[in-house]
Amino acid sequence: LKKQQIYSVTFTDKIKSLEQYVLYKLAKKETLKSYHLGYYYYLEKAYEKAIRTLLGIEKKNKNINALLARIYYDTQDYDKALSFVDKAKSSALANEVIGDYFVDKEDFVSASKYYLKAAKLDKKQLGYLEKLAQVYVSLGQISKAKSIFETIVVSKNNAYLSYYNLAKLDNTKEFPYLRKAVAINMMFTDGWLALADCEMKKENLEDANRYLKIVKSIDENNFKYYYYLGVLCNKRGQKQEAQLNFQKTLLLNPEFKPAREALDI
Repeated sequence: LKKQQIYSVTFTDKIKSLEQYVLYKLAKKETLKSYHLGYYYYLEKAYEKAIRTLLGIEKKNKNINALLARIYYDTQDYDKALSFVDKAKSSALANEVIGDYFVDKEDFVSASKYYLKAAKLDKKQLGYLEKLAQVYVSLGQISKAKSIFETIVVSKNNAYLSYYNLAKLDNTKEFPYLRKAVAINMMFTDGWLALADCEMKKENLEDANRYLKIVKSIDENNFKYYYYLGVLCNKRGQKQEAQLNFQKTLLLNPEFKPAREALDI
């Protein structure tokens, strides 16, 4: 299955999950069985089961510690995540976690160092390179970022984030790249919102509204949805409705600058 030309993230994520379950069933050593079972639970988003399974392993190697770091970070238990990172510094996954930590701190220079190290430690996992390219964008190193994204979309069938980023970096290919991104991951709300914005700039308001409805069906509490709905209402001359939507945006995210600017706050 992994060798097939599968483009949907929904299916490729499920294949990764099933692979770990199969490896769990095939493993002979208890440590390896527990590691793959914990990984399976993690990919299935059963985080508590994953943590219990992995903590139950008596002798933990770097891969187990790195996976625990990843799970704790994803569940926002940052202190525990960093404590397990210290035990797995030669793991690509652990370096990715440190990179994520520095991104959250907006220390993009440090983040780039750890993502680059992760990419060198595991050249098959293109997700590390993808995060590195996103950091390069934040650092203003656009040509380096674009080169990485272009390499990834050639090498990886389901690189929706790379298509999305390329759309933002190349106006001439914005629409087809965004369409590609949401075709690969239909739950990718930022992609649908970008398509709605793209259509509004071309005054294709009905198409923009259609894309916004998709976002609402995925996540009706997405603060950006209400912001773009406000923009759409403004374009339709519905000033009062626009103001209400900008206010709803700030109720969900009080620091969202575009909505504050729209309300002149």
